[in-house]
Amino acid sequence: MVGWGVMWGFAAGIRQSAKNDNNNKDIWGWSCVDNKRRQVFADKVDYALVCRMQSWSLVCCLIEVVLECITILLYSVVFYKYYFK
Repeated sequence: MVGWGVMWGFAAGIRQSAKNDNNNKDIWGWSCVDNKRRQVFADKVDYALVCRMQSWSLVCCLIEVVLECITILLYSVVFYKYYFK
């Protein structure tokens, strides 16, 4: 369980770092800039939707990390109460 929390935290960090450092030329930022590609493929790709989905992926990663921490805390309290009654 701790491994999952670390993995999600690591993934969120990598995603945000890549998005901030690559001037929107990475796997995430391409949909959030207005460039020639957006004009050419505007009828085939809903860029606003893809950009929103990419932005929400970081939020979902962070929510997963918080839920993992809460779960670990609850399991710790339950096991502590169970073993040290």
